[in-house]
Amino acid sequence: MAYILFAKDQWRKRKPNMSFTAYAKEIANRWNNMDEGEKMVWQEKAAREKHRKKQELARAPPMRPKPSIKGPRTAYIFFCMDKRKVVMRDNPNVPLMEISRILGNMWSKLTSTEREAYRMKAEKDKKRYYSQIKKSPKASNGTSRGRQQRRRASPSSSEESSPSEDDV
Repeated sequence: MAYILFAKDQWRKRKPNMSFTAYAKEIANRWNNMDEGEKMVWQEKAAREKHRKKQELARAPPMRPKPSIKGPRTAYIFFCMDKRKVVMRDNPNVPLMEISRILGNMWSKLTSTEREAYRMKAEKDKKRYYSQIKKSPKASNGTSRGRQQRRRASPSSSEESSPSEDDV
């Protein structure tokens, strides 16, 4: 971390026509030839920066896990799940892209009555999905309900722009 802070500081002072490779070599050379007293200054800066970052992360709200509810499958997906193994067994040396193309052609040739069974499965899965969303503590758009409530209860924009006691 100390070297990175040093390199960032030196980057501002670089010569404008210097290539990145030449710059990196020069900075590495300066760092390696630097006496321990100078390095200690940069290591102290790095320690302060690390401490500041750690405090900043501690103040940040904890991240919530992503919702684990799988989205509803379509009729076509159910059809592919049903037929893919058969198509792959009948065409063992065909790449997956071609298998997908074959499945697409098979789907387009199905009659509406043949597709109905897959539509029923898709409708059932859609109901499963929406019932899980309603039971979930998270909102359906992926944001937490707590976040939505905080937004509604947030102070006006003039209050937000004024510094808090922590900032002063």
